[in-house]
Amino acid sequence: MRGHIVICGWNTQGETVVRELLEANTRTSHNVVILAELEKRPVQTDRVEFISGNPAQDRDLRRARVKDASSVMVLTDFTKNPNDADAKALLIVLAVESLNREVHSCVQILNSANRIHFE
Repeated sequence: MRGHIVICGWNTQGETVVRELLEANTRTSHNVVILAELEKRPVQTDRVEFISGNPAQDRDLRRARVKDASSVMVLTDFTKNPNDADAKALLIVLAVESLNREVHSCVQILNSANRIHFE
């Protein structure tokens, strides 16, 4: 798989994000990979590959083939306080971009004051 979209993490908005991505890009059969710390597949469709793992770990990012991805979306953890959630999202982005400097990263953050750290 090349040029795919990797979704790192999962939250209540994830299903909507996946649905919109699949509706926008119907040309390929497997264009979305979800990498999240979940035990079971969060979306039931054969157009999405699911990998249970930690998106902040290089080993798991390699399993999701981040090196060959065109885009990465980081979904924040709503169960954490905003600064902790944003810190984890920043760690994931740094790990992703260390493996693929050309990837387009989109990150969901909770505290708008932390935006400067992502820019």
